[in-house]
Amino acid sequence: MAYELSVGLFYTAVFKVITLAVVALILCRNVQGEDFFCENNQIIHIRNSMEGRIITRELGTIHYANNLHCIWIIEANKVSQADMALNIEVIQSEMEWAPGGAICVGYDYMKVHDGSTSDDPTLLTWCGERNPYSLTSTGHALYVEFYANDRNQSPRTGIEMEFKIFEMVSTALSQSETVWLSLNDIEVDGQYRWLNGDNLTYTRWTNPNHKSDSYYNCVTMDGKGYWQEAFCNENDINSLAKHRFICEKNKGDNTTHQTKWITMIIIVGVIVVAVIVAVVLLCCWKRMRSRKPTASNHAPKYEVAESQPSGRLPLASSDGETAHEMRPTRPTAPPVERDQQRTVVVVVQHHPSEPPPPYEETAR
Repeated sequence: MAYELSVGLFYTAVFKVITLAVVALILCRNVQGEDFFCENNQIIHIRNSMEGRIITRELGTIHYANNLHCIWIIEANKVSQADMALNIEVIQSEMEWAPGGAICVGYDYMKVHDGSTSDDPTLLTWCGERNPYSLTSTGHALYVEFYANDRNQSPRTGIEMEFKIFEMVSTALSQSETVWLSLNDIEVDGQYRWLNGDNLTYTRWTNPNHKSDSYYNCVTMDGKGYWQEAFCNENDINSLAKHRFICEKNKGDNTTHQTKWITMIIIVGVIVVAVIVAVVLLCCWKRMRSRKPTASNHAPKYEVAESQPSGRLPLASSDGETAHEMRPTRPTAPPVERDQQRTVVVVVQHHPSEPPPPYEETAR
């Protein structure tokens, strides 16, 4: 029973490992859309895909070539363009080396315009080892341009980006609405600092001659974009009204990228644990299999027979036949003189292929 149970556990573990590997591959892919590879000196229009990947190397290659100029124009469906926007997540970025502070002129670079033409404002340009991780358009289209010069001596895999088109939710403020800014002078009156610790470099007070009031330490903004000081204590009678917050999001936000790596690490960890369990079960299975009894493993058997008051002692076996009949090659002991005292003889049975044990007899 234990043998069959170990075999079942082993095959179950192997099945789970295979299943987890397949799931990991699916999660690593993480995109169900189409792949759009580089086509040198061509413009690729992407209009009917809600998601997909942009890859800055030519189809069938693992490294991008020199002298490439590739352009992708991603546009939302024209039916609802006004309410759509695009988000790009940079999965990997490996280009020709460039200094950290370079403006990317003369190096391999990627440029993203916030619109459908090269004349639209540049959202971001990067080169070298830089990686913006995430970009979001303000409208329904992005113009993506990749350029590679003729000086690359080492192979580079280039850039892989995932894009998704999503519906925007309007967050415009009405002129009568007030929102909180993460600006205050709680620590030192009159010295305003942002919540992340940055110093104040821009102001737009309602009163151009604004002076700090020690009674007010937080800052709000109205629907016209002007600032006012307000109470920070929500228990104060003048600050009972709840307001929305204005938050800042960096262009290089890598939260999603880090989350993907954490997910990958967890998946790999689960697979490694499953493999270890499978190996342990396999070792146990082989060990139990080697211990399974076979015909060649016969242990000696011992039987005790009592002699009768007279006559020769029959050597009884476990199935009732005499040992002489079962094993005719077994030597028999010579007759001994017996008295009325009972004699106990220990008979050792052995396999016919083994030599007989030495015989010793003690007459009493």
